[in-house]
Amino acid sequence: MKARSAITAVLLLFVGISVLYVVFNERRSRTTGGKTDGPVTSLGKTPGLATTGGETGGGSAPGRDAAPGGSAHQVVAYYFHGNTRCWTCRTIEAYTEEALKTGFADDLSARKLVWLVVNIEEPDNEHFVEDYKLVTRSLVLTEMENGTEKRWKTLDKTWQLVHDKDAFNAYVTENTRAFLAGN
Repeated sequence: MKARSAITAVLLLFVGISVLYVVFNERRSRTTGGKTDGPVTSLGKTPGLATTGGETGGGSAPGRDAAPGGSAHQVVAYYFHGNTRCWTCRTIEAYTEEALKTGFADDLSARKLVWLVVNIEEPDNEHFVEDYKLVTRSLVLTEMENGTEKRWKTLDKTWQLVHDKDAFNAYVTENTRAFLAGN
């Protein structure tokens, strides 16, 4: 009988701790960011980080126009997320923004590189799922030439590298540099 009572107590303790963990993470999630306001948002006032409204219109595929004020050759770094933002999703976004601001400040200022954070669950942005064949929250680089998209690439390794910030930053920097060079 004592063994049964002990097992019951341990299981109840486990359930209690699990509930507290979920509540704590939910409260932390709400205080560190959740659903964004509007179809496309930016993360700051840094030059090159400003965004337009929804990305729609012509180009080589529906909804893929260059950001206004860009140069003839421009790279757009998109981070696509949904309404629900887990720690990993927010970390990928934060690490990417840091890598871009640190490694490409001049390109951001000159609008040769544009950083856009897009909620794909907003109606105006749902087309991005089809446009870029998105299967999860993703970082996508696009190369624009005179307002027409030449190519794009999903940086799939961000999910694998999110627990190694240095490797993550090197991966994003290397790919962004190659896109800026037209390689």
